[in-house]
Amino acid sequence: MSAQPQGRSLSGVIAFAFVVYATAESSSLDKARELVPPKPSATKGGETEDLGFWTKHMELLDSAWKEFGLRHNLHLNVTNTTVFDILTPEMRSALVKAINNPTESTKRGIVNLWQEAAPGIYVSNKLFNSQFLLSLRNSLHLLQGSHIPSRRPNGMNRYGLILAQENESSKFAYEPLGGLFQQALADINTHILQPLCLVLFGYFVRKRDISEVYAFTIRYSHGEDIKLGEHRDASAVTLNVNLNIHDTFQGSAVEFPAEKISVNFEPGTAIFHLGRLRHRTLPLLKGTRDNLVVWLHGRNGFVREAPYETSGEGSGENSAGNSGGNSREISGENSGNNFRNLWGENH
Repeated sequence: MSAQPQGRSLSGVIAFAFVVYATAESSSLDKARELVPPKPSATKGGETEDLGFWTKHMELLDSAWKEFGLRHNLHLNVTNTTVFDILTPEMRSALVKAINNPTESTKRGIVNLWQEAAPGIYVSNKLFNSQFLLSLRNSLHLLQGSHIPSRRPNGMNRYGLILAQENESSKFAYEPLGGLFQQALADINTHILQPLCLVLFGYFVRKRDISEVYAFTIRYSHGEDIKLGEHRDASAVTLNVNLNIHDTFQGSAVEFPAEKISVNFEPGTAIFHLGRLRHRTLPLLKGTRDNLVVWLHGRNGFVREAPYETSGEGSGENSAGNSGGNSREISGENSGNNFRNLWGENH
């Protein structure tokens, strides 16, 4: 047996600790660390790059991540009852009020915490609290230092970690990182991101259009990726949150060319935008930028690209704002029913 001292998380949101564990001569973790992974190279269309390697070692890597998580008691401590603890006080208050008493006034309380940079693009520094972001960042550093091979997060970004993937049609039989963050991110989507989407993008999505998530981190650093070409996301709605709580960087703004705007990240800055809007990342000038990205889409990766009409498709599952092009209008009783249906019996 070998032992290391117990540790405590900074906020209790993400718990990780060094624990007593049995040392095995040839554990899955040891075997995974002996693998020599292929280096990602494609900066476009790299979704299936080196698929053979990752498919061949999928079971071993899944076991290694689970073993690593158990050794370090690593998990996202987010449940139905604690999920609001990761929000800033302002966002928590506004969201809970809208859930419990869905009216035009309470919905406006959510909208007022976001700056509408352009149609379909919202920016806020009031989404997740700094304790959650710092704990997540520390947890990611621990994962990155695990020496377990990790696959690129998407077809363009080469550096980062896949955190969660909800998709019944996925080619991959195992959850990313051994499922360490899978359920927590699904709960965050259900209880936080879906209600926010129905307020901010109610003209564009219904609950079924944002029922699943693909969550990952991305890293921009010199010697790795320093920019990203213009593209659209494989999502109905994308959340992009900066994790640089203490370390600084320069450059690396997200630009939306058609809308003629760019958004500079500060610690905790969140961009919520329609995935269909073309955007790119401008060159990083100094430092390293780490971000959490969540793609929200429908079942089996379905991505809706057209807004709903005032009446017609989806009218039985009305959103918090269903005017064809105005996401800020609320439709009385229908919106209230939608929030209650979304939260179900838990709230």
